[in-house]
Amino acid sequence: MGRDQHIVDELRSFERLCLELAAAATMAEEHEGLLEMAGGYRAEISDRERDHQFANTVPTRGFSSRLGRTRD
Repeated sequence: MGRDQHIVDELRSFERLCLELAAAATMAEEHEGLLEMAGGYRAEISDRERDHQFANTVPTRGFSSRLGRTRD
């Protein structure tokens, strides 16, 4: 999940940048275009998080010992 998290972090940075630029835009077309780009980044983030939603929910550290199993 490390690589995927890195990609999601970068997508969030691009989304934030687009939103900041859109807030400072002086032309309506520029503003709308940057918001559309930010929406595309947000959609990609949502897709990636949805695809990996269970990746961090499974307790793995010490899980077998809590079940009374030992590793051979």
